Amino acid sequence: MSEKKLSRGITSTSNFCAHRLVFTQGRVVVKPTAGNYIFFSIFALIGLGIIAAAWLADGDENARIPMTVFGLIFGGAGFAGMFWKRNRLPEIDLMRRMFYPERRKYDPSDMTNLSSMQNNGIPLSELVKIEVSTRRVRGNKSSYTAYMLDLVFRDGYSCRLLSHGARKQFTEDAEKLAQVLNMPLIGLEETQRQMVSLKVGGIIQMIFSIFWLSICIPMMLQMIVPALDKLDKIKQEPAILIQIIFPSIFILVGVGMFIAGVRNVVKSLKNPQK
Repeated sequence: MSEKKLSRGITSTSNFCAHRLVFTQGRVVVKPTAGNYIFFSIFALIGLGIIAAAWLADGDENARIPMTVFGLIFGGAGFAGMFWKRNRLPEIDLMRRMFYPERRKYDPSDMTNLSSMQNNGIPLSELVKIEVSTRRVRGNKSSYTAYMLDLVFRDGYSCRLLSHGARKQFTEDAEKLAQVLNMPLIGLEETQRQMVSLKVGGIIQMIFSIFWLSICIPMMLQMIVPALDKLDKIKQEPAILIQIIFPSIFILVGVGMFIAGVRNVVKSLKNPQK
């Protein structure tokens, strides 16, 4: 087999379950979860709110441009996360025994349409293995284990169907896919042996979030409190909204990390063998 090549499919990862495999009688498709939409909708709503405040409030028109740009960045990130490539995710056609790196538009009951069967598709007979792997994703604020599921074909082509940090949902999807395709999962046992303890990871998250909040809260309140005192002037000075929203995001990040840490510790205590 030639060197493994990764093309299309899921090209990003997240610490929550952003995608699931949806199984029907004739197809297996990758679909975004409700959590994916909720997460990115927060950015979209913040962006739209900033833009609305910039153009509806009275005040210096020169402040509208930077506020609009700031809002477009947030809103664009949110809408891109919710809808970009939503209809181009991988699909397995069980009736035609074909794999499509991007979802196809065709009549599932029409088995005579050869062009729909073959164009941009790979026969499942070329599938060599279903491979499971992990990697540790580290950032400035937190870290997590990402679980990845790849379909590997004879020519070395590989397409990623899943990549996220929700181990339970990932394992459910991976095992069901292996059952549907009647193929073993390569690397699942090794993944389980290498899994970082949820309890230890949760405690680390909690400690780091407390440290983060102890630094952020005093600094951010110095920006937020004066802005709150000027709320009655927000129509004349719409930039006040940025002085409230921007530092609040840093505080919410710390709170979110602490909650995630507590959840991981509780989960590890309830399911010590998982």
